[in-house]
Amino acid sequence: MKIFATSDIHGNIEIMNKLRASIANELLGVELIVFCGDAGARLGDIAGQQRDIANLRDVFQGLGIECRFVRGNIDGFTPNGKFYLNAEEEIAGESFVPFESILKTPFGTHREVDEEQMHADLQGLGDCCGKIIVAHNPPFGAVDKVPSGANVGSHSIADWITKNAPKIWLCGHVHESFGESKIGETLVLNCACDNGNDLLRGWLVDTETLIHSKVCV
Repeated sequence: MKIFATSDIHGNIEIMNKLRASIANELLGVELIVFCGDAGARLGDIAGQQRDIANLRDVFQGLGIECRFVRGNIDGFTPNGKFYLNAEEEIAGESFVPFESILKTPFGTHREVDEEQMHADLQGLGDCCGKIIVAHNPPFGAVDKVPSGANVGSHSIADWITKNAPKIWLCGHVHESFGESKIGETLVLNCACDNGNDLLRGWLVDTETLIHSKVCV
């Protein structure tokens, strides 16, 4: 199937409008939109986050195709209703598995855990060989570099990917590392938008062939 994966819109209405227009006019043939978290704009503003996710849901509703999202570390709301990927789901023959744990940051955001707890949380995913993981946090050493040059991804995630070989690990979180990498045979894609510059970014992926191309609008 053909999917478009993006992340980290952070309430940016212009990016949401670009998403709506791109799917309608350019990304023909896409069967599923995957959003890897951080719909919300401001940490602690739950009401604002609720508005942000409602706006994103409105975009999804109007696209007329399947859409799924997970929460990022800014998103403190409790999801309900349509589009939330809260358990493994098979869509058009592909298994999509959500994972929302976030490695500790200096900012005290939501669902943060240390590496020990991250390891434990990952074990709860079960056998994911050949499946597509929809996460927010990147693995260590793959699309996780901040401007200082430091890698800030999770060692536990990287180790888990090596051992379990999912088909794709979709993530965002580290905006500066929008890009692609591989761990073994697993394709790792950071899908983060550049919300500061109103730039929609993401990846078009053929989940059968793993042929993929970046989108920057």
